[in-house]
Amino acid sequence: MKNKLMYLVKVSLRKKIKTKAFLFSNIVIAILVIGLINFDNIVSFFGGEFDKPTTIYVIDNTERSFELFENNLKTINETISELKKLEIKAYSNTLEEAIEDVKEKNAILVLINPDPELYITVEVISNEYIDTILYQILVGAINNIKMTIAMFENDIDEETYKKIYSPVDIKRTILDEEKAAEDENLEAMMAGVLP
Repeated sequence: MKNKLMYLVKVSLRKKIKTKAFLFSNIVIAILVIGLINFDNIVSFFGGEFDKPTTIYVIDNTERSFELFENNLKTINETISELKKLEIKAYSNTLEEAIEDVKEKNAILVLINPDPELYITVEVISNEYIDTILYQILVGAINNIKMTIAMFENDIDEETYKKIYSPVDIKRTILDEEKAAEDENLEAMMAGVLP
């Protein structure tokens, strides 16, 4: 009985494998898989540059924000290893020259100006669309600068600052123990299925 089954499987598989559609679809799938695995190399071959660092020019009209900005970006860049390398440079020439450099070198310009009410105002200038992740990192670093400047201008010590921005300790109490366990298990399952 086992021999007959093996014979039937072998014959039917040979028929399927010898069809043109099967061969064609497997060749296409193999090419797609190899292409996806080597996507970085293919893009680099046709002129894409993954290793080229992103240059960020900073014009700091507050005369105190550049170091804070640079430290924030370096900290974030070290934390998130998937990011491109960032080159942060203080720019001392005029705004017009900076805009020309941004166009020529495909860089990003961050213009930081003092503001009496908002502490700082910032303009981010780029020649092309900025990657969403990089833009969010820039916004986070800029917001950290603003909070630091506000803290020093209002004489808030670091301990008070930490208390203000520390997460709230929330104690969770569910009275029905059966529902609590079911809900938590369902929540954990849904978090695993739907990220």
